[in-house]
Amino acid sequence: MKKRIISLLCVSLFIAVTHLMAKDGLYYHHGLTNCYSLTNNVAEMPTLNLLGVLYESLGKDNSSQLFTKNGFQLLDKKSKKEESDTEEEYTYTVFKYTYKIKYDMVNGEGYMNVECVYSPTAGDPSMTIRCDNTTWESMREKAKNTLKKFFDDSYFLGDYFFIGFENKGIITITSEVSITWEQE
Repeated sequence: MKKRIISLLCVSLFIAVTHLMAKDGLYYHHGLTNCYSLTNNVAEMPTLNLLGVLYESLGKDNSSQLFTKNGFQLLDKKSKKEESDTEEEYTYTVFKYTYKIKYDMVNGEGYMNVECVYSPTAGDPSMTIRCDNTTWESMREKAKNTLKKFFDDSYFLGDYFFIGFENKGIITITSEVSITWEQE
């Protein structure tokens, strides 16, 4: 009987907290709490899980909305035609979207500038995240402690894609067949 009452109290508390968070303007997606409160316009540092969800959304209809709902601001978007470098020659379109987010941290303000590259018809997407050193170190430590190692400073973030910390201040999310934006 006592266990049942405690269990009911825990469920009630969870529902109350969830209701208050939703009332405060916090969104939920894929079971994750987003890092942006609409009522306070305050962003928090994105989590590894959120970065994975954003990566998986690239090229889908809801991708831009998902970024903006999480406090990212769209800075630029471009597209260009590319020629395949395989035996079968064909042309495909590559898109590049650039977002930024700033958030408060214990030691000051953190930021991420995210460059997303994808094509609906060629390869997997890629993300390059330029961030402050505190964010980079925090993300790297969380990946090291919670994710399975892939290679050197790269960890499995999903079933087929990886998060990498090869250069300080730069985080990459790619797969083995990710496309890139070739500089002209």
